[in-house]
Amino acid sequence: MMVKRLLGTLGILVLAAAGWAVPTAAAPGTHSVADVNASIEAGIAYLDTQQNLDGSFGSSGFYVSETSFALIAYGVSDKGDFNNLSPARKVIVGKAVDFILAQQDATTGDPTSGRWLDGTYSTYPTGLALVALSFSDNANAGIPDSIARGRAFLIGSFQGPGHNPPMVCSTDPVDPTSQYCGGFSYENDEGSADASNTGFGMTGLALSGGLPADIVTYNTGWQRNVQEITSNTYASANDGGGDYGPGVDSPGCCPRSNALSTGSMLFGFGYDGVASTDPGVVAGLKFGQDILDVYELTTSIRRAVYHTGATEDGACDPAVGGCTWTFENTSEGGYHYSMWALSKGLGEYLAPDLADAGNWYAKVADLLLTDQAPNGSWPVDGRDDASPVISTSFSIFALGLAATPPAPVTSFTASAGAACNAVNLSWTNPSTSNYGGVEVRRRSDAYPTSETDGTEAANVPAPATGFTDTAVSNGQTYYYSAFSYDTTGQLFSAAATASATPACPPGLPAAGAGGRQDPPPAGWLAVMTSALGLAALASRTMLRRRDS
Repeated sequence: MMVKRLLGTLGILVLAAAGWAVPTAAAPGTHSVADVNASIEAGIAYLDTQQNLDGSFGSSGFYVSETSFALIAYGVSDKGDFNNLSPARKVIVGKAVDFILAQQDATTGDPTSGRWLDGTYSTYPTGLALVALSFSDNANAGIPDSIARGRAFLIGSFQGPGHNPPMVCSTDPVDPTSQYCGGFSYENDEGSADASNTGFGMTGLALSGGLPADIVTYNTGWQRNVQEITSNTYASANDGGGDYGPGVDSPGCCPRSNALSTGSMLFGFGYDGVASTDPGVVAGLKFGQDILDVYELTTSIRRAVYHTGATEDGACDPAVGGCTWTFENTSEGGYHYSMWALSKGLGEYLAPDLADAGNWYAKVADLLLTDQAPNGSWPVDGRDDASPVISTSFSIFALGLAATPPAPVTSFTASAGAACNAVNLSWTNPSTSNYGGVEVRRRSDAYPTSETDGTEAANVPAPATGFTDTAVSNGQTYYYSAFSYDTTGQLFSAAATASATPACPPGLPAAGAGGRQDPPPAGWLAVMTSALGLAALASRTMLRRRDS
């Protein structure tokens, strides 16, 4: 399962007793890291008051989903590690995890095994529960087994070759099965799929252990079939936006080129490893940023939008005549849902920069911080935001950059140390503002291929740029891979690699291998802060744990 990479001692900002001070005059690029951190803390403080006696959250009747959303929000705040919580919040999260575990389908040997249900829905709550549990390490010993069973259910529900029971389908638009092939439906049924279910199903798998190769292949085809672009035979426009399903355009429910589906399409492309230079990705990124610009023009309304133009024509105010953007039906909505989806989608490809007024994350932060209520919650927008617990959690998830990978470290080098049985490693940290540190893995036969491959040589939080590995032996060549990770500890960059063969310098006697790792450079604790950290840090010690 995927476990979070950071442990910390957090110095949280203390909020005024009257509640969160909502910014009244702000704009993209004017909000500080402390502002974002305080906003997240205010949202968590609101959630502290929303737990039911049985450990669940909310009152909508969809208790698995609302409780999972709340756990995700706590996971963003504590960087995914239960040990970072205050004693009071450990009780809250522990009870919520117990509730989620107790709701899982315990049957065996049938297609429903391992699912979670909210009413008749299973994809939504199962995907959310997987993310929630992967954000709640150490809260309960039953989490790994629960995640494994939930993943098996979702993989078996995917509309593709691995479906349980087996099915055959194609993403080729000439095949009628391409209407659903490569996506997820509400349940384990065969023959339907939509962007919303697909987004939650993909997120649940991606953040709880990764996507199987066949899902990646078929989902890429699905995402191409829901994009409004001339290369897609289902498309009726060429603006780059995402649809609810291939060719779906129903303004009363599911209009084409809408904000929610566009975000889901983009992070689907990102999960599938589609390159940033891909024409569909390029068009989708431009369209997604247009949506944020429309939102900046309509801050007095705060409703999800969709596009009616034939081509990508930039942002405009729907209230102005001739504008090609329209607000979603009030019964549908989903403003904060769309902010979450866009944050995840744009963040898969574009580095966040809170200080740059033109950057997508600066706009997300501005839109969310200026929409937050004094009690720390965010308001509901139609059915798709559903409840204050959900809209608040969507917003915290978006602000937390929980799906934004950092850039890799550069200038990664390895060389024999100044003492026997030692290798010195050094690198240059990326300027990516959500860079949290680097996981260094070691093998003696080949370069480690992932952040869990080989042996952990060290986990080094930012801003340190080197360490000495003394758990090595003279004369043996070692291959190192360095994987930078984000401030939530969830996502890793591609590897930077280097190798070295330790040896005793002339005149020094040989010594036994396996000594302790040298500490990071002196003074690193005093300067260790993350540019887009999830809490204002007075001091922090961090240790990344491996997947288990």
